[in-house]
Amino acid sequence: MTTIAYANSYTGYRNPPRLGCDTVALTLLWTEGSTNGRELMNSHRKRLVQESWEAISRDHERIAIGFYERVFEIDSAAPGLFAKTDMVAQRGKFLMMLGDIVRNLDLPEELIPTVSSLGRRHRDYGVRDIDYDRVREALFGAIAAEVGDAFTEELRDAWEEAYALTASVMKRGAHTAT
Repeated sequence: MTTIAYANSYTGYRNPPRLGCDTVALTLLWTEGSTNGRELMNSHRKRLVQESWEAISRDHERIAIGFYERVFEIDSAAPGLFAKTDMVAQRGKFLMMLGDIVRNLDLPEELIPTVSSLGRRHRDYGVRDIDYDRVREALFGAIAAEVGDAFTEELRDAWEEAYALTASVMKRGAHTAT
């Protein structure tokens, strides 16, 4: 089973949090793919995420719909965060950002500032650290529904790593003073 450094307090069958470093260290981690002897997001896993995202590109809108439906199901308070939100536009923003993250997994120097800023904005919207676990569950459920049997353990682990890195940077950004 692949080792993952989670950005939050998730304590499932994968590993607990380990990332708590600055942007330079996150950039090195992201690009070099290893820390303390534990392998993280290597080029093969990045490619798996990117290729799977491209393979389901015609279904991205369904993924966004499934994602938000699952978030609202998991967290009864979540619909209140979106009460005055144009959900069609919101789904578009979600897909644009997720697509940018996936496409730029190999460009941390560009991705990290954007994702860190996203974390600060989400803090301002009322997103808490625990919400990252719920988002993770909803995202993987939506992707798995579209990918089907192709959502193998290897592919899931690749997405887990991409999410763990992204959530680490977002949370770091959320906890950084503006």
